[in-house]
Amino acid sequence: MYLWHLTAMVLLIGLLRLLGGFGLHLVPGTGTWWATRPLWLATLAAALLVFLALFSRFERVAERGEERTLPPWRPFVGAALVCVALALAALDGIGGAGPLGIRVWLIVLVLAGAALVRALPGPEKGTFRFLR
Repeated sequence: MYLWHLTAMVLLIGLLRLLGGFGLHLVPGTGTWWATRPLWLATLAAALLVFLALFSRFERVAERGEERTLPPWRPFVGAALVCVALALAALDGIGGAGPLGIRVWLIVLVLAGAALVRALPGPEKGTFRFLR
């Protein structure tokens, strides 16, 4: 299960930074900071609900008997793509040039690796059983 609350929080902070840092310049522990915590938690919960609506279907456990077949090379290539992307991000960071300020191709490698393992259908012959 992926930790969507962290993704929601990081994207929310990024959005607030783009909007001039609204609410991000409060000194932690002050009365004003504590007074804004309920608003912060409510906003974060709303952002998390968006992620839950979009991605919860991908994290549900498949019902018994529901199986899918994958060719043997796909899990290995998919895992390799994800590992290479994470290793490169660990070596040089994810930040880069461009409008998003990140190296988008690293994210594309991770998504491609995940798609090989999870999203694309496999042929019927020459495969092993893979429970979703």
